[in-house]
Amino acid sequence: MKLWVSLLLLAGHTLCGQSWENAIHTADSLTKRQANKLTNRAVVLGVYYQSTDTIIPHGRINSLGRKASAQDVFQIGSVTKTFTALMLALELEKGTLQLSDSISPYLTNREKSKFDSVTLLHLATHTSGLQNNTLVVHAPSNLAAGVYGPIKNIFINGSAHVVWRLGPWQALFLPSPFPYYSLYGETALKMDLNNASLKKYGEWKYSNVGMGVLGNILVEKNGTSFEELLQSTICEPLGLKYTSTEPKNSPKGTFATPHNMFGIRTIRTQFPENGMEGAADIKMSATDMMTYLKLQLQPHGSLATAVQLQQKTYFTSNSKDWPDLTMGLGWIKLQRANQPEIFWHRGQVKGTSAFIGFIPEKQIGIFLLANNNHPKKLSRAGLWWLEQQAKTSE
Repeated sequence: MKLWVSLLLLAGHTLCGQSWENAIHTADSLTKRQANKLTNRAVVLGVYYQSTDTIIPHGRINSLGRKASAQDVFQIGSVTKTFTALMLALELEKGTLQLSDSISPYLTNREKSKFDSVTLLHLATHTSGLQNNTLVVHAPSNLAAGVYGPIKNIFINGSAHVVWRLGPWQALFLPSPFPYYSLYGETALKMDLNNASLKKYGEWKYSNVGMGVLGNILVEKNGTSFEELLQSTICEPLGLKYTSTEPKNSPKGTFATPHNMFGIRTIRTQFPENGMEGAADIKMSATDMMTYLKLQLQPHGSLATAVQLQQKTYFTSNSKDWPDLTMGLGWIKLQRANQPEIFWHRGQVKGTSAFIGFIPEKQIGIFLLANNNHPKKLSRAGLWWLEQQAKTSE
């Protein structure tokens, strides 16, 4: 409540005309309020404002009290989806995939025929009807995966080494809340696909499962791993040095320790291959995120055409629940009357939160990276800031 009172007080100042200094002051004030809360640890703010950029770290990275920096690596959760969608756009540019392609030829679960009408476009715009991630949320399904997975791997594939990572009994050895996405591998995804009803097909329904499938299709198409595809298609062209799905690739001591909603340290999440890597597995620093934000605001280099394809509108909601929502590929967009388009996405994995948003028409963008479990607070602050910029005359 205190946050929203402060936002209202700041609104009058903001709407009177926005300068670089005022925009930074407003964004920084929001970030400080987040970082100073007892249950938060660190929040790193990045702002791009009409050719000028700045990164401002707040708070502590770990229990030793080390201050956050622009080089610290945070798990960005579902912001990963925008990277996966950009990889798809690169395939569209090359002509190796089409948005109208059915996903069923790429699936290995039973009853693939029910996915014949589900296309790559559906996956990239959350209109496939696939569920979000029921298997890892509900204990009965999780237990079923733990029983089915080991049996299949030991007696059919003969690869007992994957039993540990698939087994939900890991929870017995991990502090609560354990990183349940670490259990979500290929077997879990197959079970979700087998149980999919597609009741919301053609409507907007956010789906981790759908974006995980999209990531796996891109991996199969290129005959590589998700990490290798990420590095070769996005990180290398952009010069991203601290972006990876593997924490071991981060410089020692830079990975932001995750904390749960009570501010207690928890365990970082590592996604198994062929599960949901494409939905939420990327870790990156604020410096790299700023480079990515600039790419989206000013498409350039080998990724320029793909970014432009990604930002087009491919779905417009007519739902009362989402009246202003449209979709690019991976990007959620707000299109309100007489205002420029706002592109945004937020992310959460146990103990970490992220938000990124931008307004191409105004050349303005913001991101927030945090090692705490408060994604809604970050996205509310980030979206509020963007909406104020959208209303200004400058």
